[in-house]
Amino acid sequence: MAGRQPLENRFSWSKSRDRMFQQCPRAYYFQYYGSWGGWEKGADARTRELYVLKNLESRQIWAGDKVHKAIEEALEAVRRAMPPPTPDGLVQRTLDRMRGEYRDSLSGRHPEDPKRILGLFEHAYDLQVEDSVWKAIAGHVEGCIRTFLASDVFAGIREVPPPDWLEVEQLNKIQVGEILVYVQLDFAHRLGDDVRIFDWKTGRAARTDDTMVQLACYALYATRTWNCAADSVRTIEFNVGKNQVHEHAVTDELIQEVRRYIMESAGEMEGFLDDVGKNTASEESFPFAEDANACRNCNFRKACPRFG
Repeated sequence: MAGRQPLENRFSWSKSRDRMFQQCPRAYYFQYYGSWGGWEKGADARTRELYVLKNLESRQIWAGDKVHKAIEEALEAVRRAMPPPTPDGLVQRTLDRMRGEYRDSLSGRHPEDPKRILGLFEHAYDLQVEDSVWKAIAGHVEGCIRTFLASDVFAGIREVPPPDWLEVEQLNKIQVGEILVYVQLDFAHRLGDDVRIFDWKTGRAARTDDTMVQLACYALYATRTWNCAADSVRTIEFNVGKNQVHEHAVTDELIQEVRRYIMESAGEMEGFLDDVGKNTASEESFPFAEDANACRNCNFRKACPRFG
């Protein structure tokens, strides 16, 4: 039997990669190059350490992920023509999972299997977090779930025939020039000749340019994947933490603008590579964040030379 072919570290672009690159090129290197292969049994100690750190989650990211999974569970029930979950039931299942994952993280077992065992940033770095803060996280998750289930957005989705549903939390890709671009839409469906793309937000921050670029990427993906005109696409940003809905129109100009943004951002990233064709990189080529405050919540502090 032929041996298993090693995975190839191909260059690609996503809004999350762009966000990390803009915050700190060195952290970007750790995330996408230094940690590569850290899952292998024969990985060297530093590669393995970076891989373990890469998979840490802050309590805010963890909470957001749990809300997304709860919403996905509710949507899947509707798609299967089942009754939607009750708020009490969905909240209870979600909080039970969180309690189990919290115990796993607190046990320190995360490095044994970083992909399957949760490791919280706060535990990995021995941060003193009051019990009231953890309770507030649980309360926030509960509030987000109840808000979504009671929302007009969910009620409207339930009226859409499942054959008109397009995607629910699927990781997909398109080509922009020579660049492979990854996107993951929270939810999308057809409405007559139009396409509606939904993005769930759980944070308390106001809308930012970063969010608008992300939504524009989704719109670009829609026009390519479903062969629809730009003006037939709408992006709907639903902040379930604040119970606010913002709908955005899409234009040909917006599609061209985000395409240029992707090409320019990818070009910046490739400019730090040793060999663009082979997608190889050296750590020293990637500078530290200009603003050291960005380091406070960085997963890679334990491994970063900036911290000795």
